[in-house]
Amino acid sequence: MIKIKRNKTIIFIISILTTCAFATSTWSLSPNTYLSEVEKNLPKIMMLEEKLNVARGKTQKALGAFDSSLKVKRKQYIDSYYTTQFTDASISRTFETMGAKAQIGFQKGTGRIPVYDAEMQTDEVGEFYASLSVNLLRYRSIDKNRFKLWEARNKERIAELTRAFKMVDTMVSANNAYWKWYFYYYKREMYELLVKLNKDRLKAIRKRVKRNDLARIYLVEANQYLLKFQRELANVTANLEAAVSKMQVYNPKVTITSKPITEMDKKLPRVADYPISKIVKNRPELRIYKLLIANGDLSLQMAKQKLQPKLNLEATRYEARDKAIPNVDENILALNFEVPIERDLGRGDVAAAKSKINALRLEQQMVERELKASLLSLDARINGDNNAFNILMDELTAAKKLQRAEWRKFQTGASDFFLVNVRDVNFAKTKINALERFADFNMSSYVMGQWQKITQ
Repeated sequence: MIKIKRNKTIIFIISILTTCAFATSTWSLSPNTYLSEVEKNLPKIMMLEEKLNVARGKTQKALGAFDSSLKVKRKQYIDSYYTTQFTDASISRTFETMGAKAQIGFQKGTGRIPVYDAEMQTDEVGEFYASLSVNLLRYRSIDKNRFKLWEARNKERIAELTRAFKMVDTMVSANNAYWKWYFYYYKREMYELLVKLNKDRLKAIRKRVKRNDLARIYLVEANQYLLKFQRELANVTANLEAAVSKMQVYNPKVTITSKPITEMDKKLPRVADYPISKIVKNRPELRIYKLLIANGDLSLQMAKQKLQPKLNLEATRYEARDKAIPNVDENILALNFEVPIERDLGRGDVAAAKSKINALRLEQQMVERELKASLLSLDARINGDNNAFNILMDELTAAKKLQRAEWRKFQTGASDFFLVNVRDVNFAKTKINALERFADFNMSSYVMGQWQKITQ
């Protein structure tokens, strides 16, 4: 009795383990779960984020040109006829407006000071000073630092938009991989069913031939159709394995035993009208062109600066601490004027910048036309898949009824075996067409949905 109980326990444990193994080996995967995993874990998508961070870092670096800076200078003659001791500490900052530069500081210069360094001379307790300089002509609207900053900001936005449309392209490829896998999975399932059905029929026909109820030629024909379905099953199994390999690029957990949990709909709802013109207008590619043209405009402005004269204004205030002559408060106003003689240098850059902008605008127009054409084609494809699938589902229902009816007639001797196989083939073709249309509809509608979402 003890042995029997022990054997039953072992059998029970084995059955549980077998059930668990079977459950884990047939992992079901919905498109939403699959795409969510791709979006979170795919290295290619994470790489796009890192590239965006590179652009952000360059913008931050360009902002550094407008950071405040602290400078401290100490000069002392140790072994010399002169006994100069000079200290200068200042904080300065450059601003974007007119290339203005502000500075405040303190300086103290005492001892015997050389004539050529006379500006170091202060009273015994030193003096405060403040200065402001601005560009009135050249570099008034833009200069090297502002050009780098504004260009970096545009490039950062370009990186954001590039990430957006490349992410859409990646998710579309992942979605296409899922629905190709879906198509081949259920196509294989259908051929497995047909192979099983024809094997059963072949057995039944062998019995009837043995009883001389059917001619032997029916056995040859039945075997021919079985071989045909087995060949199709072998082909579709190979395609399914290839589809699984493609899926594993996006989700390594997918295996040949995984199963798509989505079944074909009985009918697809009517497709909504997509705002094609709005989607095209807000596509990231076209917004990127606008930013590239903006960067071209910045290059054009910089080129034009080379042809302008330079006029800088600087105002400085020195405030002595002991107010003793000759070290008293001073207000100084200075103008710096330069006229560029090199004309071809600036004109060449201006001409190049204008041509680059024109080329970008023409390219933008071409891309816009191509985008509109592709979206209109996609819209037509979605509607075509929708209408064709709904018709195919009715056709599939009819094909299935005819298939069953023909087999029942054949079993009673009221039908020819040729018609039975014709019904099988018609059912298979209709089912494959329906699967193909359903998968293609989910591919194309996902593409349109992604572009509609990203351009809102």
